[in-house]
Amino acid sequence: MDLDKITPDQNRKLWATARELSMEESELRNLVEKVTGSRSISKLTKGQACRVIDRLEGKASKKKKPRRKEKGILKNESVIVLVTPEQLGFIENLRKEAKWEESHLMNFIKKMWNRDNVKKLRHVEAGVMINVLKRAKEKQKEARA
Repeated sequence: MDLDKITPDQNRKLWATARELSMEESELRNLVEKVTGSRSISKLTKGQACRVIDRLEGKASKKKKPRRKEKGILKNESVIVLVTPEQLGFIENLRKEAKWEESHLMNFIKKMWNRDNVKKLRHVEAGVMINVLKRAKEKQKEARA
């Protein structure tokens, strides 16, 4: 067995996280291709698998730490941009439209980012949460149709 290949635990985590985000297989493979240049999950190395899992979990890549301005604040290691009031409102509305209970939302946030309050999400994490809720809302519409 190649020691550099993706581990069974990484493979399970990759697929479980994708399922939690309601991603289709094709969406996951598109992400894998975007991160690694290849669509094959079984041919990933341990490092590539880590990068894909980090991307799924909304974590920034450790190799790339670009500095950029966000809402007038320089984003770097010492300044953390938290969720905006607009994002909080959007998350709450989408939660209701997707028919998620408050407890479901909080369990998801706790599992993904180890945060005990939606107000403690970082700006980027809130963006990921909004996308997850949009997908859940779409699935809710499909289930009713």
